Amino acid sequence: MRSHPLDYDIDRQNPNAYLARGKHLQAAGKTKEARKCFAAALRLAPQSDEAHISMGLLEQHLEDWEAALRCFQRAVHLNPLRAATYLLMGDARSHLGEWTEAIENYQSAVTLDPGFADAYNNLGAALLIAGSESDAIAAHVQAIEINPDHVDAHFRLGKLSANLHELETATGLLEKVLILDPLHAHAWHELGRVQEKTGQHEKATASYRRSAELNPEIPFTSPDDSPLQNRAPDIAVVSALRRRCSSIQQHPVL
Repeated sequence: MRSHPLDYDIDRQNPNAYLARGKHLQAAGKTKEARKCFAAALRLAPQSDEAHISMGLLEQHLEDWEAALRCFQRAVHLNPLRAATYLLMGDARSHLGEWTEAIENYQSAVTLDPGFADAYNNLGAALLIAGSESDAIAAHVQAIEINPDHVDAHFRLGKLSANLHELETATGLLEKVLILDPLHAHAWHELGRVQEKTGQHEKATASYRRSAELNPEIPFTSPDDSPLQNRAPDIAVVSALRRRCSSIQQHPVL
């Protein structure tokens, strides 16, 4: 007898039961069994965007970004008003290096849900890679204005500020990250770079040491190692950063 993906009795005509069990199995690391459950849900409810999203998230977990993207595209086709699916599409396209399409997906997400902080943050990351620094700053600041405790938005904006030589702003943003998440190894490393730039060598050494304790695999980079250090920062970009960050509350030195 062929084994069934479920190990307890459920309504086998209920796609939601398969979805719930599949998510449970995926969380337990049983990806093959989870795939069977999601496939069963799709057979019962091929028009369910939730089922396609669940399968896409499984493919994302397995880092098969092309398969994940196909699942999210099907979900968007079935339900074009779900902002979270556009975020997932943008993430898949970012991993595939399709930055123009990723930006379009993130923009669709924030158009549908103007309060979607994660979508603004990921939009900022994609815009920076695409070379739109001022727009990237605006997107990260918008994420922080929506969610003042958004760790990754503070980190990305802090790192960008450091690369633009706005060291006071960078310090405040990175310290906020470490208030929210004291175990953020990359933030400790970036803070160390900023402290070294400003001549705070003892503090920099302590920050680098803490970063290495938390994650020994982070490669050491000197304060001058950044993609923006080989040219003078664009005055318009720096002005945009100062203007946008003026409303972000600064935090006491750690």
